[in-house]
Amino acid sequence: KGVENFAKWVSQAATLLPQDLRDWIGQKLPEYASEFLSAYAAAIPGFLSSIAVQLVFFLIYLGFWLCDPLPVSTEVSQLFKSYLFLKSVVSLLYATLMASLLWMLGCKLWVLFWVLTFVLNYIPEIGPILAGVLSLPAVLFDSSIPDP
Repeated sequence: KGVENFAKWVSQAATLLPQDLRDWIGQKLPEYASEFLSAYAAAIPGFLSSIAVQLVFFLIYLGFWLCDPLPVSTEVSQLFKSYLFLKSVVSLLYATLMASLLWMLGCKLWVLFWVLTFVLNYIPEIGPILAGVLSLPAVLFDSSIPDP
């Protein structure tokens, strides 16, 4: 239903286009969006399992570093511990803000995206962007959110 509402909105918003093109968009957009979402949904389990495996390895690695098993200087060890602590605090803050925004928008999956955003924020540069992009379909195609 969310895809149909989005298609109606697009066809109504495109007032500069000819009527037959708007009708075609209104008919074809739900079909194309459903195909895209099906492919997207089919790829999600593989993506999540890959993230889960990487998360397990990361946590093992993090545990070794926090326990200080490698013979490194105290200064380097403290620096690394400080970095991981601050990165965790920033990740927690970013995930909380993102989840709050999704909650305010009425997205019922805000808890899932809180966890996903927290984990993905550890990936430099693209992690926070990826977390934001992954939350877009949950908001755009949610049929329980009223039309604008």
